[in-house]
Amino acid sequence: MPRPSHRLDLVLVFVDPPPKQAVPQFPWRQLLPAGFDDWRAVLFEREQFVANHQGGFRVSCPGPGGNLAPQFSKALSAWRHGAQRRVQCPHCQQSHDLAELAFAPQAAFGRFAVELHDVVGIELDAGLQQRAMRDLGPFSLVLRRVG
Repeated sequence: MPRPSHRLDLVLVFVDPPPKQAVPQFPWRQLLPAGFDDWRAVLFEREQFVANHQGGFRVSCPGPGGNLAPQFSKALSAWRHGAQRRVQCPHCQQSHDLAELAFAPQAAFGRFAVELHDVVGIELDAGLQQRAMRDLGPFSLVLRRVG
């Protein structure tokens, strides 16, 4: 099993791609006042699951909170091969969209991401965060260790 590296990325995961002209014009350097090394925008061909793969994450039911790691792993693999993005929870007996599950640290599904590489801190400028939501669309924040 790989060990977590020293590099930490902060990934803004968008369900839908923002307008193309808005991404390069956004002041990414000011969004994270503590700083980061570099950034890049990534448009995925199909929806992707973005998570902390090195060092892992926990996944649980959004209801009673029971561990869903084994069921999630199987459901994620099936979804990647064309099945619906759902899992049957043995704790609450409900079927959940994989995106509704509770991840620790945070994980997300999306078609577009902005990766802030080698971040110094994780606190976003509140005003620019609101502007990003308005101009680029809603997003989730995912911390990711990179090897």
